[in-house]
Amino acid sequence: MATIHTRSLKDGTVVYQIQAMVKGKSYNTSWRKPKEMSAHDASRKARAIAINFDNEVHEKAKQEIENKISFNSRKTFAEHANEWLEDSRRKNSPTSYSRNMKIVKDLNSLIGHIPLKTMNPSDCKAVAKFLNGKMLDRPDTAKMIKSFDEVIKTKHICIDDICREFPISTATIYYARHGKNIRWELAEIIAKALGINVSQYFERIKSKTFYSKSSKLIYRRTLFAILNSAVKEEIIGRNPAKNTVSIGDLYGEVPEKKILTQKESDILQNAINNESNIQHKAVIATLFTLGIRKGELLGLQWGDFDFEKRLVSILRSSSYVGAPFHKMVTKEPKTRTSKRRIPIPENLLQIILEYKSWQDMEKLRLKDIWKEGNWVFTRYDGGQLSTRAPSKWLDKMLNQNGLQHVSLHSLRHSVITRLLRAKISPKAVANFCGHSNPNITLSVYAHYMEEDNKDVADILNGMLKSVV
Repeated sequence: MATIHTRSLKDGTVVYQIQAMVKGKSYNTSWRKPKEMSAHDASRKARAIAINFDNEVHEKAKQEIENKISFNSRKTFAEHANEWLEDSRRKNSPTSYSRNMKIVKDLNSLIGHIPLKTMNPSDCKAVAKFLNGKMLDRPDTAKMIKSFDEVIKTKHICIDDICREFPISTATIYYARHGKNIRWELAEIIAKALGINVSQYFERIKSKTFYSKSSKLIYRRTLFAILNSAVKEEIIGRNPAKNTVSIGDLYGEVPEKKILTQKESDILQNAINNESNIQHKAVIATLFTLGIRKGELLGLQWGDFDFEKRLVSILRSSSYVGAPFHKMVTKEPKTRTSKRRIPIPENLLQIILEYKSWQDMEKLRLKDIWKEGNWVFTRYDGGQLSTRAPSKWLDKMLNQNGLQHVSLHSLRHSVITRLLRAKISPKAVANFCGHSNPNITLSVYAHYMEEDNKDVADILNGMLKSVV
């Protein structure tokens, strides 16, 4: 039953405020007592209005529920998934929204036409089958089909001179001449350096690879989130993917992390020391020494450095976000523990200071062209460095020194592994690299500690000798 409250205005008019409640939602109306009407009659009139209003509100709410039920009975997965996506745009970061957009598009193409009410476990099984068969294009490679030794001999070309002039290594040319596949862009550089047609000497090889299991699990998590929201909104009674799209249904292995060997680390360290471009040197040295993530590197600002205490604070992460934003986005790191202060080794400190001096001179030289953003690593005009630049510079450094390709994140893996092998406590390593707890550090990197088993075996063997 609706409730009635009275209040008097300054001019003496009596107002009856009427409130009806339906499933926790409040509906309100009011009625003014005519001045000539008695209080008794006005009270009776107000009660009658309240009864009618209460009936109208309940009838309206009932109709809304029936309309919702009718709509929900026809609502397809795509309609609900798109609503969920828009909701995620308000709740999540642009990076997450951009990723969710692609996943929802793929899911809609597969099961978007199915009404949620009729969706069953077999429909969800189709998602697992789709993901297990989904493939990605791999970077093109090149295989030599015609020897270019005659070109080198005829033109009196010195391989060492080519490698000094172009971003190519003697090792890459060696691999190409001996029939091993190299990256297509490196074949193009060789062809340019030799003045030959790349297509006449190299076959371009295109290949595909299956999605990694970790990528498939992201799709699974998104599917579950969409269907769980439908359960929460009482559109469906239960999640049809539950117990039907299990982790085991998504086969494939998580790619093994690439770790630099000690020899490769020594070669790369020497390459960093000999790098003539101070910006390239500072970027790769920072990643190689501190093991920070690429986004954390791009998010560094000069105010994060405490040169007196030789510390740097990791406070933000930057990344490029694709459709629909197409811009660099800077935000806080993904976890609370990712915010941290880490020490700067003396050698790296000197490189950073040298780089800062160079950047200060660039500011003076460019004057008004320079964009003030206080970013540590920048484009030529002071704008934030692009996400591709560090990878490009690392590839060039690896290639010029005959090292196989590794990702920027492999430098992080290598730093963490070196610290653990140096017997630094897992807790200290976890704090250094920004993991939420040491268990994550140990679970992820235990595989790379197998060489320590020999030390354990030697200790146990010594214990056995003492017993004997």
